[in-house]
Amino acid sequence: MPSTLSTECDLAIIGGGPAGMNAALYASRRALKTVLIEEKMLGGMLNEMREIDNYLGFPKSTGPALKEAFAKHLANFEVETREFEAVEAVSRENGSFMLSTSASKLTAKAIILATGMKHSGLGLESEKKLLGKGVSYCATCDAPFFKGKEVAVVGGGDSAVSAALYLCDVASRVYLISRSELRAVEALVEKLREKEKQGIAKLLPRTKVVELEGETRLLGVDVEEENATRTRISVDGAFIYVGGVPLNALAQSLGVKMNARGFIDCDENGATEVAGVYVAGDVTGKGMQVISAAASGASAALAAYQHIRQKVTTNQ
Repeated sequence: MPSTLSTECDLAIIGGGPAGMNAALYASRRALKTVLIEEKMLGGMLNEMREIDNYLGFPKSTGPALKEAFAKHLANFEVETREFEAVEAVSRENGSFMLSTSASKLTAKAIILATGMKHSGLGLESEKKLLGKGVSYCATCDAPFFKGKEVAVVGGGDSAVSAALYLCDVASRVYLISRSELRAVEALVEKLREKEKQGIAKLLPRTKVVELEGETRLLGVDVEEENATRTRISVDGAFIYVGGVPLNALAQSLGVKMNARGFIDCDENGATEVAGVYVAGDVTGKGMQVISAAASGASAALAAYQHIRQKVTTNQ
């Protein structure tokens, strides 16, 4: 975080994942005084991605490595980057935006909401009780705690299968439990099937987790197959990858329109119905890929630039 925090800027970007970082780069290139605010560390969910092989120019990378490349590139531009600072409230007054954060107050001519998503859970009380005691939402973060142990991954999409592949290099056995057939891209699924042939992984499609067992630590997962057969699998860890929920609280406070799933409505350039409010990345519910998030950040920044430019011209 900078030693001296700005109190005014042209553009405030809330969220430091690929969308927010690329938006900051494009805004700075347009000579906008830009402040990028991230509640945790830069990178967003990139920090949790073990393997990335579909980002052009990076044929084989990881989320953390790609994040570092983005951050190094961004450091060449005049962007005030604030990590570990939460935006607690945003209001619109006289055409400007007033941000209250955990560290300061800031006035901006326009804002980009690149707030992303948070992990969905299974909705089990035992999940809350055992979080951090065997239950995790981040394999990249917590895999070392389960070296040589048996673990389960719950989910059937790209993130779940990628996590399972990563854990196969750490754990003694990995169970992938999915309510439906696997939805991940075939290249990832084939890699996991190879691990299954080696006896490291076990795929359990069309199976749902009905309970997590344990009091002070996770002891196992109870699963139910389509035929209602219920089985307990003894594991020390359970990694939950069953989708995400958009982080839209700030958008709601500004009266921004959202769809039935809570994703923010916007046009092709990220503009919302509220003048001066733009959105980018996973919070829009579109693309859900690193490259599409970064592209939407660029589009939103350029649209915000035009808005600010028009506003300045009008006031002259």
